[in-house]
Amino acid sequence: MQRNQPLITYDLRKPSDVASSGALLEATQEYFGGAELPYIQQLNHAVALQQHQSVITLFLQFIKTLRNTKLFQKKIFWAGGVEDPTWLIGVDHEALIQFSIADDVIDIKITGKDQKTVEQYIKDFSQRLDKIDLIPSSDELTLQIYYFDSSEGVSFFRTKIVMPTWADIADNYVGITRKALDRLFAGDVIKGTGLMIWSGEPGTGKTYAIRALMQQWKQDYRCVSVSDFDTFLEQPAYYYSIADYDKRPALIILEDAGESLLKEGRGKYSGRISKLLNLTDGLLSQGREDLFLITFNENIKELDSATTRPGRCLSRITFDCFSSKEAGVWLKDHDVAEDVIRACLKDKASKSLAELYQIYSGEELSTYSGHGEVGF
Repeated sequence: MQRNQPLITYDLRKPSDVASSGALLEATQEYFGGAELPYIQQLNHAVALQQHQSVITLFLQFIKTLRNTKLFQKKIFWAGGVEDPTWLIGVDHEALIQFSIADDVIDIKITGKDQKTVEQYIKDFSQRLDKIDLIPSSDELTLQIYYFDSSEGVSFFRTKIVMPTWADIADNYVGITRKALDRLFAGDVIKGTGLMIWSGEPGTGKTYAIRALMQQWKQDYRCVSVSDFDTFLEQPAYYYSIADYDKRPALIILEDAGESLLKEGRGKYSGRISKLLNLTDGLLSQGREDLFLITFNENIKELDSATTRPGRCLSRITFDCFSSKEAGVWLKDHDVAEDVIRACLKDKASKSLAELYQIYSGEELSTYSGHGEVGF
């Protein structure tokens, strides 16, 4: 495969793989009359929205090359005005193919009586896919933003966001923050369910670092933002609605959600904290490999120790402001006039990234009292 496409084999003799194999397993029992088929193979690949129709056409052409095919099931999901089709197609009662395309990812799962046949189908489709000049490296990504509606339950809408690369924004971070982020972006993708906890004053660049992380990990994780953190932890169906939409691991982003994790919140929010801990390494998360990225403005030292213990907290980064000296270097590198730099830094106070961009854009800082409240 030219593009190193992720290929996953589910061994249905393993309970965790059964939980991850999704609706295809249920359809298999019906299509094959309850016969036990030990393996499911999955192939997925990122693809730009404008190429969805080309990939769908390619898949239908692939199906026409197979013998005795029969449409077993077709579903159309509508979300945010976008059509997401899913097909289940039987092939001569020797294989069952599930094909879906949603957001920026195509996904094909195949199970059958003979493992070699399944592998050959995957190989044939992959070779056809390689003939299309896919565009997965766009600087935009479709983000699903979830919310709870009292009449409709858990819902979401889609939005396109621009994603910088880490190289684009690395100079916006200094000191131990820069070192920690350099290690994260230089290393392998974090695997396994757990917490990522990022803290820092408003305007220190947490949101842009998240966007860069989404860019780097978009092949491995579906990116989801939860707008109502408290409801997410209070409604048992909320997480499962996110998990059931797509069997790929999700990077679930919970911004400004630190209050429930503070030590003093342990009594008031103990139920929410327990639910979060179960989602990261309890029974609720079995069969999934979702990451929960939580950002907040509070001091990281005040966090409940249960959320930050090794093995549960996989990334813990504090976003610091620029010292007066570091701010001067940043402003000089951005071609800000020397007299402006001296005037803005004469108080020797540290500056947030948002404040530096305000200086860079030519705005006065006289309205600031302490650090700004810019969500940066």
